[in-house]
Amino acid sequence: MCKSAVLFSKQDYNLGEVLKLICREKHANLVYCRNLAELIITNIQSMPEVIFHDEESIPFSFDLFKEFKDSKKYNVPTYVILSYAPEKFFNLDENIIAIDKKDYANRLYNLIDEVQEKKQAVLSECKKHEIKNKIAEYLNELGLTTKYLGYCYIKELVVDVIEDKRKLKSFNTRLYPQVAVKYNTQVINIERNVRNAINIAIESCKNKKLYDEIMGFSNITRHNKVPSNKQFITWLVEKIAV
Repeated sequence: MCKSAVLFSKQDYNLGEVLKLICREKHANLVYCRNLAELIITNIQSMPEVIFHDEESIPFSFDLFKEFKDSKKYNVPTYVILSYAPEKFFNLDENIIAIDKKDYANRLYNLIDEVQEKKQAVLSECKKHEIKNKIAEYLNELGLTTKYLGYCYIKELVVDVIEDKRKLKSFNTRLYPQVAVKYNTQVINIERNVRNAINIAIESCKNKKLYDEIMGFSNITRHNKVPSNKQFITWLVEKIAV
């Protein structure tokens, strides 16, 4: 489910009303922006998943969009351009969707769900670094350090899941292979080193509150049992996402 959307428009009241009704039904928050400064500030603060750009009232600048995206400093949501000549914006960028404004109501209704299916979020490099620092804080508190290979792998896995939570359903087929390619190793090494790191973290954890939280989240009651890789990664994702 899409949680946040932006309408970038100066004058189209009907478009605003249609989007407001759709977002209300989809339980998504809709923010209005009427100039570029407002749009940039909203994107930084709210990290919307989709921006609807009314090209009739505010001309679209691909050069400005590309500069914004290439900076890798900001959230890059799906960018929906509503235009009476949508063909001008076809195949410009993977994040851009162009819709004919003459017949947009039905298309918009399904688009918010499609955006969520396509991706959970596209994280900037700055945001990824911030998330990895938060993960490191928890891992360090659990007694893990960078000397364990699993330490780095866990951070990568958590970031990947935050970007696309559907990967939680395909640990072995999507998540491990993606990290294995990045580190030029085999999938089995990713799984084994993450498992080893989790075992060490649980055995050496001196923070009883954190220990109880992990075990409770994983629904584990036996003293000698440890969470699975998936349970541990899911716990970290939930902690970071709060």
